[in-house]
Amino acid sequence: MDPASKQAAKYKTQSLIGIINDRMEVGMAKIRGEESAALDVAIIKATLQDEVVPKEKHVRTLKISCSSQSPRQVVNYAIHGLVKRLDENPKAWLVTLKTLIVFHRLMRETDPTFQEELLRYAERTGRHRVLRLDSFADHTTKETWDYSAWIRVYSVYLDERLALFRITHFDPEHEQGVEARNSKLRSCTTAELLDYLPAAQRLLRQLVSCMPEGAAQNNEIALLACSLVLKEVRSVYRIVCEGMMNLMDRIFEMDRGDALKGVELVKENLAVNDRFNAFVSTIGAIQALKGAVQFPPVQPLPSDFLSTLEEYVKDAPKVAGDAGKGGGIGRSNSVAPKVGGGPRLIVGGPIKDSASLPSPSPLSAPAAPPEVDLLGGFETLTVNEPPKAAPNVPAPTA
Repeated sequence: MDPASKQAAKYKTQSLIGIINDRMEVGMAKIRGEESAALDVAIIKATLQDEVVPKEKHVRTLKISCSSQSPRQVVNYAIHGLVKRLDENPKAWLVTLKTLIVFHRLMRETDPTFQEELLRYAERTGRHRVLRLDSFADHTTKETWDYSAWIRVYSVYLDERLALFRITHFDPEHEQGVEARNSKLRSCTTAELLDYLPAAQRLLRQLVSCMPEGAAQNNEIALLACSLVLKEVRSVYRIVCEGMMNLMDRIFEMDRGDALKGVELVKENLAVNDRFNAFVSTIGAIQALKGAVQFPPVQPLPSDFLSTLEEYVKDAPKVAGDAGKGGGIGRSNSVAPKVGGGPRLIVGGPIKDSASLPSPSPLSAPAAPPEVDLLGGFETLTVNEPPKAAPNVPAPTA
């Protein structure tokens, strides 16, 4: 028997043993007849070691058990059961990936109290990065290597998603429909912004790293996980844009130390945007996702944006209270007031100015600064299901 056949036989045997063990666990749970039996069955059946996506009825049972109306001990029991699945199957890619998908759906589709309980569980057990599996490896076959690579990047994304909630106490998906001026990163203080925005940028950086490769591009379960990530592109990108707007409103009032941190955040934003464009191109080249995702164009920041900020920081006051003195630049919606009215950053549409202000005469009115919509039409972002092969549509360009 050649090595490839041996690997395939080994993989089939391991999968069969895993399914038998799971079936025995389900039977034992039913025999016990405890109140938790239904929850045990849902956890095991949602993460069975078979190549089928988690069944909706089992995920629905877990969602009900992890809602805000459910007793906290029930939520903790569900979390413990899912973590136990990860611990008992450290090298089984199917169980691991399906468990991560269940965690992701609970984070997305239940209220934020679930993530609060997940953080408490991590604190209580000392497992602060419980979802981070960046060393996971299933060496059974060549295909399982590809699935393992996807699990590593996907798990780190979920870990960064939970880390953002830990820092900001809000979830990007639950911020949908909130006006930009009132959202968390748009309205927070300078100290909060310098804490929140780096976490949001880390999440976006990890999101654009979530690229299935090799066999994972044709696997239904891996593509389901990928579609869940793609559904969050708009919300994650939006909060980063809102944080950038808040930063631009405040950076000309900051002291030199905070302004330097702000410049570094702008540099990170430019770098992530470059990676985002590459991400869009690569996603569009995946056959199974062609036509499933319609990305709008992403507008880059102006070319002189960074140089203007760096020029300001050289002369920025050491104390924030001195901002605006001696030729300093005060707060304004204009990003580059030193160069004659720079571009105005907006998110999801123009900023509405007060209607009570008198309109200047046409002869004396200065030219309006150009508007740069950071969200770039992301209101129109669509991600279609199911994540299976779609009609061959030309890939969207970056």
